[in-house]
Order: sequence, then structure tokens, then C-alpha cells
Amino acid sequence: MPVGQQVPADMAAGQPEPPMRASNTLACRTKEEERRIICAALAHWESCRPTRDDLPDAETIDLYHPLLRPHFYIVRIHDVIGDSLIEHCGGALTAICGRTMVGQRLSTSLPRGIAADRLDYLDAAARLGKPMAESTAFQRDDGQVILFRDAIMPLASHNGCRLLLGAISFRLGTENDL
Repeated sequence: MPVGQQVPADMAAGQPEPPMRASNTLACRTKEEERRIICAALAHWESCRPTRDDLPDAETIDLYHPLLRPHFYIVRIHDVIGDSLIEHCGGALTAICGRTMVGQRLSTSLPRGIAADRLDYLDAAARLGKPMAESTAFQRDDGQVILFRDAIMPLASHNGCRLLLGAISFRLGTENDL
């Protein structure tokens, strides 16, 4: 404290500063487990890259990784993002959507509450060729609120095929979480 400045009474009395107000962002409302899953998926993707400048091949990704298996999904990107197909789907995405997603087109299979945003997000990851992560919430048609964290990681292209590896973790929320 600068010389000559008066010390606030609570500091002079040795009182601790009041705790900071808890953040109310969606990223802070997910739990440690959701953050751990997404960080582990990004680390696995990074470890599969042949060099820092290259994307990993789909064959190098361990879709049966003990921690990540239920959280992984793979999307085959088409020229129109909504026409892209889900080729592999772990249990987490199935639970969020309420049905199996394998073989489904993104435009018709994603829950209405997040479809437009998710299509933009997947399209950006495919165009940029860089991993992306986000946290968000939505309400399903049945009224259940879902809070989730997600990472999208591009995979190397072969024969004009573009693939995205996704990892998703979620928890059930309440209307207060929207």
C-alpha cells in the first residue's frame, strides 16, 4: 500500500477479504469430470499427431481408450455441413440425443435446441483444421436441460474424405442453468 494511504478498516483489523463472487458462466457450471474428459481427449488427439504441423490419421485414434470410449464420436464432413454423417458414436452422445446417432445426418438428428449452433461449430472446425472446445447448455424436447462440454478435433484427410473426431461430456441441469 502506498505511503500515506489510509488502510481500510477490515484490512487493519486483519479481516480476510470477502470471497470472490462465483462465476455463473456455462464453462464454470460443468463439473471437474466434464473438464477432465475433454482435456484427456485433446491430449490423446495431440499425442497421435505425427508432427506438430500434421493432423493425426483416424487410424491412430484409439476409439476404445478406457476413459474416452463413451465420449468419442466421428463425423464424416460433406460439402454441406448438414449432410455430414455420424460414423461412430459413443454412449454420451446417444444419451444426450436420446437415440443412436450412427449413420444419421447432422441436420436431421441433432436436438432442435442446439442444431444450428452445432452445425456452425462443426463447420468452423472443419474449415479451420484446428481443434475447438466449447461449453453450452440446451433444453431437449422432453424438457430436460443438458449442460455439456465438447471438443472437435480434425483428422487427416484421405481420398477427399474429411473427418472430425468429437469428444463430449455432459451432466443434467435445471432450467436455472439455461
